[in-house]
Amino acid sequence: LDAGEEKQVEEILNQRSIVVRDGDKLKAKDIYQRMAIDSLISNTMTCVSGKAGSGKSLLSHLVAMYLIENGKYDRLVVLFNPCQVRGATNMGFYTGSVIEKAMQSNIGNILVTKFGDRFAIDNYIAQGKIKLVPMSDCRGMEILDTEILWITEAENTTIDLIKICLSRVSSGAKVFIEGDFD
Repeated sequence: LDAGEEKQVEEILNQRSIVVRDGDKLKAKDIYQRMAIDSLISNTMTCVSGKAGSGKSLLSHLVAMYLIENGKYDRLVVLFNPCQVRGATNMGFYTGSVIEKAMQSNIGNILVTKFGDRFAIDNYIAQGKIKLVPMSDCRGMEILDTEILWITEAENTTIDLIKICLSRVSSGAKVFIEGDFD
């Protein structure tokens, strides 16, 4: 860790808040969130697990955008598995491009709740700071050293699918995997 990163980790562990996206402040609610934030900032790969509403997606998203906005990384690549909830009725095919379809699925709901609105997400996508990729399209792609890979809702994948996704990551990239692993 460089001096700046050590200061960030120290602030987090001391439960002081750090300023992230657009002045938002990130402050851990408990020791587990403090450890998750520390790991997300400090480690190359972090798996964050917990029950619904525990903050896994929010922490991953805010730390990723913090690292991007502070010039540590250039882009957040969001890999997601667009599967419906068990027992839910299939509504058929969605119209539009891959991005439009993604934004109509579970990943769209997740991102809108974390960013606050669809306009902010569209701006980040247009600026090239966020790239949405369904796991079905990950073959042949590469996660560059300047990118953060975020695999969200990992409970909706398989071990083999996670292995395929991780095999696309270059050595300098950062990886966040989050989900309910119980």
